[in-house]
Amino acid sequence: MRIDARQRPWIVGCSATLLVATGCWWLVRRDPLAPLTGGSAWGLAFGIAALACMVTGAALTLRKRRKAWRLGKTSRWLSGHVWLGALSLPLVLFHGDFACGGSLTSWLMALFLASWASGVVGVALQHFLPRVMTEQVVRETIYEQIDHVAQLLREEASALIEKWCGAKAPHPEHAPLRDFYESQVRPFLAAARPRASLFEQRSTAPMQRAHLKRLLPAPMHEAVDDLFDLCDERCGLEQQRRLHHWLHGWLLFHVPVSWATLAATLFHALGALRYL
Repeated sequence: MRIDARQRPWIVGCSATLLVATGCWWLVRRDPLAPLTGGSAWGLAFGIAALACMVTGAALTLRKRRKAWRLGKTSRWLSGHVWLGALSLPLVLFHGDFACGGSLTSWLMALFLASWASGVVGVALQHFLPRVMTEQVVRETIYEQIDHVAQLLREEASALIEKWCGAKAPHPEHAPLRDFYESQVRPFLAAARPRASLFEQRSTAPMQRAHLKRLLPAPMHEAVDDLFDLCDERCGLEQQRRLHHWLHGWLLFHVPVSWATLAATLFHALGALRYL
């Protein structure tokens, strides 16, 4: 996998820091006279380094809200947020020598792991879902325009039926097209969030299309194809909406949990100062 040039400085820096921290942890814990704990000199050093990673990573949120500030590109801050967040986990583990301690620190560790794991899920979604969207959504549109485009599809389908069947009662040989529109197409296009239907079932939709064409004269076969194409496009819009929600919905969990983790960590650090 090709690495973005914007990420290389963060990758190199975080990798070097991890190697140094791992070497220090391995050497320190070999000394039986100076056990490694969260309150020891090296334990505090690891804890401070982990806290620094969290604070710097949290600064991404402030940077995104202050785009006018000349503090570098947001994409670089995002890369730093990801790699510093990844680095914070081994530093936290080194801080307590892979022990959680009492109940309060165990809860803090659980909160931190929830934040860290949700970040990993978010990175995976940000990496894979855009590719899925490109491959599976035929006509991708701007997310904010999805409802507007869906309305245009409804109007186009209605105009298509009026063109072929007329506004009044259709000719008997045209009736199957209008019946199909009234029972299947219009409810599907009118639904705010259409659920799985005939048009999303790739195995049965071609058979229904062929069956409908057999009931209609040859000149109307084009209208059948147009209706199915409109419904296929509506399926694509709804799939894009779902992928968009997955792509951004994880932040509703990650952001508050991350801020809660940072606040609890600062409280933990201030409380530990009393015993120094």
